[in-house]
Amino acid sequence: MPALEPQWLRETLAQVRAAYPGGIPDGDLDVVLAALWEGCSDRNFALVVETLTGVDRHVAYGVHVVAAARTASRERQRVAWVHAALAEHGWDPDAP
Repeated sequence: MPALEPQWLRETLAQVRAAYPGGIPDGDLDVVLAALWEGCSDRNFALVVETLTGVDRHVAYGVHVVAAARTASRERQRVAWVHAALAEHGWDPDAP
């Protein structure tokens, strides 16, 4: 986890934790990451992946960005559901 988390990262993590109080089920992780990817720059997305999964941000940048793009295009309905669940807790992919 980054030593100094930016405010947007703390807020994103809080929203994810509120939407998934029991943790993200293994079968949903790719869809959740794809939903978050759609609201982040690739660099910021890599920080989210690192913080949520422990995967190094450099690996996340190279691997998870591509996986998120694929999942987002294949799992539109599930990604939309995650968007709605996160939005209930204040997530806004268009926020600055």
